[in-house]
Amino acid sequence: CKRHRFLSNEEYAEQAMQLLSFLKSAGVHVSAPVPTKHGSCIAHADDARWSLFPFIEAVYGAPNKTAWVSFAKELAHLHLALRDLPKDQKEFFTEKSKESAAYYNVIPSYTVEDLAQYEGLIDDRREMSEQDTFIRASLPLIEQCIASVAKEKEAIAAQKTQLIHSDIHPHNILCHEKSEVTILDLDGIRESERIRDIA
Repeated sequence: CKRHRFLSNEEYAEQAMQLLSFLKSAGVHVSAPVPTKHGSCIAHADDARWSLFPFIEAVYGAPNKTAWVSFAKELAHLHLALRDLPKDQKEFFTEKSKESAAYYNVIPSYTVEDLAQYEGLIDDRREMSEQDTFIRASLPLIEQCIASVAKEKEAIAAQKTQLIHSDIHPHNILCHEKSEVTILDLDGIRESERIRDIA
């Protein structure tokens, strides 16, 4: 059961659940909601909106090499299905995603100067947590990535865009026993370059 904390807009939440049903019918391995007896994908209770999803026997995160290959195929399948989404739904998600509180609207880009500020904030702490230490150690690599993206800005901008997941990470991938995968949480769907789903 999922409470819609982030999909605060009623219309957007309903459309997002319908999108999952569409993807499921297109053969994409996503977790699609169970419709109510009235055909809606959302139920109202306790001043909140809820959706019921079938239980999937799987584990999160770091899949093996075979599962990564399976994931790559499933992501390509997802992109093809999103490309074939009816025009009105594409337009709906493209426009609504611009209004959301998703990370890509809150922080549209990073600079090397931003990282220097984060580095200073972490270094000024009296005690660093395990997470602080990990982030601090990762900053040089992140800085290299930001510099590479800035260098290839024109080439990236030249890429074709379409609706993408935009929030792929280990906790949004379920790995099954046979190295199959299920992709979760399409709450952050938006129009952008497909490469952003693997970068």
